[in-house]
Amino acid sequence: MSQLLQLRQLLQLFVMKTSVPGKYLMRIIFLLILKLQLKILSRRAQGNLLDGDEGPKQSEIQGPSSEKDTIQINLRMRAATATALGAAAAHAKYLADQEERRMEQLMAIMIETQMKKLKRKMKYFDELELIMEKENAHIEELEESLVADRLNVLQRIFNAGISRWKDHASVKSETGSVQ
Repeated sequence: MSQLLQLRQLLQLFVMKTSVPGKYLMRIIFLLILKLQLKILSRRAQGNLLDGDEGPKQSEIQGPSSEKDTIQINLRMRAATATALGAAAAHAKYLADQEERRMEQLMAIMIETQMKKLKRKMKYFDELELIMEKENAHIEELEESLVADRLNVLQRIFNAGISRWKDHASVKSETGSVQ
């Protein structure tokens, strides 16, 4: 009976200490094992053993067997704890791998999006450069055209024999009086 009480106390203690959501899988496994052990112990205490059991032996009724049962229970508890921890570790590894794959996927999407934006900007700047080159060529053509027009005007003036306006005496007298 003392083993049954110890298991119940252990079960209550474990339920109180493992109310953290992250330990959910481990808690379920451990609780199932404890409940199974409680059923076995309660049936042994009542004398209703499972089919295939030979019933309580004389050595189990005496004191030294209770130490043996305690050792078996402790070993079972350790095995159950190890199993629960192993299952929790496996589940945590699975979740970590899944999270890592998701992060890699999101990182790849983010890099791809940034590359698309960069390509669009490069295309835009290439188009702007082409427009600027066309405008520059047009301005150079206009400049050459203006220089050619000015040369034509000066050539006509020279051919017509018209002197420059600074060479006229009336212009010189007006500019001299202004100074």
